[in-house]
Amino acid sequence: QFYANDSSVCHCHFLVGTAIQSINVMSSAAVEQHYEPQTYQGEWTSAPNSRLLFEFALGTLPETESHWTNTPGVDPDLPGVLEVGAGVIGSRGFGSWYGARNTWDILDTTTTGKASVSYVTGSHSFKAGTTMVFGNSPQHFGTNDLAYSFRTLFGQPVQAVFAKWPSDSLDKSRAIALYAQDQWTLDRLSINAGVRMDYFHAWYPDQNQAATKYGAAASIQGADAATWKDISPRLGLAYDVFGNGRTALKVTASRYVSGEGPGISRTLNPAFQNGTVARTWLDGGLGTSRLCYSPSGTLDFGYLFGGPNTYGCIPGDFEVQGDPTIP
Repeated sequence: QFYANDSSVCHCHFLVGTAIQSINVMSSAAVEQHYEPQTYQGEWTSAPNSRLLFEFALGTLPETESHWTNTPGVDPDLPGVLEVGAGVIGSRGFGSWYGARNTWDILDTTTTGKASVSYVTGSHSFKAGTTMVFGNSPQHFGTNDLAYSFRTLFGQPVQAVFAKWPSDSLDKSRAIALYAQDQWTLDRLSINAGVRMDYFHAWYPDQNQAATKYGAAASIQGADAATWKDISPRLGLAYDVFGNGRTALKVTASRYVSGEGPGISRTLNPAFQNGTVARTWLDGGLGTSRLCYSPSGTLDFGYLFGGPNTYGCIPGDFEVQGDPTIP
């Protein structure tokens, strides 16, 4: 048997209202999210006789899990604003509250496989097999040259957040399991005994990142995020109390592991993490102050004494001056 499915979903004004981290997302900061999963599965079964059953299956789930971008009509050349004061409000592009990124693409592909053989008699049933899950998760963070956003406090700028985007990251995982289980029926008592061996590995490979407006070029050495091996018993007893199949007493003692994927690597991957840097930015605001800061962080006294400005800073213009790459 074979199954195929192609879907396309648009959350065309996603996260409007109170959203992640209690941020009140305005319409101008909403997300247009496109989710396009595809599913392809094939399975083969064969019973060469009344006691044997063979099963084999493969499946793949290639998907544009999320294509996030600004909602139509939002000017991509305006830096976003995250306002703190009467609540927390995001406006002017979803980059205002989400890491100064204007687009985010997650291109996950999950490939699965399983194979098993079963041997069944009247009082005995044995099954052994394997399962495999391979995860591949490349991501792309895109933006225009205006890769920064503002933080304001009651309307006054207090911080500018700069991003290293555009950049890419890649995370991988594989989970392989072997199992065997046996069931015996002795009069009214059924005994189930099994064992499962799980192996999980998540990692990110070597990756190179090109220099961007606010980010230096980087060569990232790959590393393992997790390598786990587990042995899990599966034990159970069932007793037919009256021998008529209507009332049974059951007891089980089993161990299970959680399903994991490349997301556990993403939390450690330097290509995904450390994407932004925040700098104090007062823009000559906060009360009567009319000071500007030079690229090195020192005060520009030109405006203080009414003289010319050395670094092109105009207080209150909502334009960030200075070089955020200076530590």
